[in-house]
Amino acid sequence: YKWSFIQPVSLFFEGMLASILHQDIFWMRLAQAFLASLSLVALHQAGRHLGVRRLPMFGASLSLLFMPLYAIVSVSFYGEALLTADICFLLYFYSKDQQTGLILTSSIAPLIRP
Repeated sequence: YKWSFIQPVSLFFEGMLASILHQDIFWMRLAQAFLASLSLVALHQAGRHLGVRRLPMFGASLSLLFMPLYAIVSVSFYGEALLTADICFLLYFYSKDQQTGLILTSSIAPLIRP
């Protein structure tokens, strides 16, 4: 993990994934994909809470899920995958007016991708 030495959250997250999943790259990528799917659900919920109708929000989430660049980056081990998830959760906490979650997600954003 020497290529992400300036990204402490990415280094910690990927190191924990490698430790827990016994350095199996398939399961590590699957965990990254699960995080990306969870962040899209949070983005969908944020849009619904802000008043976007169900069908356009579902279509936007689905088109983002199947966008090739998003799909490839979300299963990679770059910091952008975690930053994208962090931004989606940040929008979710902002739309729900949950200050603690908003503070935590916004405070780790600079540590994910400088």
